[in-house]
Amino acid sequence: PPAFGSGIVIDEAGLILTNYHVVQDATKIYVRLPGNRGAYADIHAADSRSDLAVLKLIGGRAGPLKAVALGDADRAERGQFVLTLANPFASGFRDGQPTASWGILSGIRRRAPLSLKEEERIRPFHHYPTLLQTDARLHLGSSGGALLNMKGELIGLLTSLAAIQGLETPGGYALPINAGMRRVIDVLKRGEEVDYGFLGIAFDENPPEG
Repeated sequence: PPAFGSGIVIDEAGLILTNYHVVQDATKIYVRLPGNRGAYADIHAADSRSDLAVLKLIGGRAGPLKAVALGDADRAERGQFVLTLANPFASGFRDGQPTASWGILSGIRRRAPLSLKEEERIRPFHHYPTLLQTDARLHLGSSGGALLNMKGELIGLLTSLAAIQGLETPGGYALPINAGMRRVIDVLKRGEEVDYGFLGIAFDENPPEG
């Protein structure tokens, strides 16, 4: 495929969770599943602010699906062992089998890179306020993959690589799956738009003296 990423089954009805930046410019999406299965998919709902998107498989060739169990990233601790399942370099396109890796949580509140597109990023961390950092080795195409605890629960959605393109990539980052992120995912699963609160502030151009 000309572009690729990873995704996670979050509903047996055929809903796939991935990063928004993985599919934001896509005109046609094909989801490859284990066991030489697959199906085309539509973007069911997406939210650029949280960098999340939910895809919905179309057609009846995907077969039975099993959803991942969601964990709580707020209970994660620095130094705990984690597993990753992803599709680096589109290595799983032939048979649908993900690539597995393992490591520890290096940090639990990190800032993400400015650009969420791995192949275009030229600057280091800046964007999101809280991410999980792992020393598990990640490569292009891992975005949208699973960061799992040792119980097999999803505690993070893999996102942009740690190093600038062309340099060493010793680890990576994941959006934490916690109570707040689960609420966003639930809204997207319903096919709805995520609403955010905002605060408006105005400044007096002529403040009183003294």
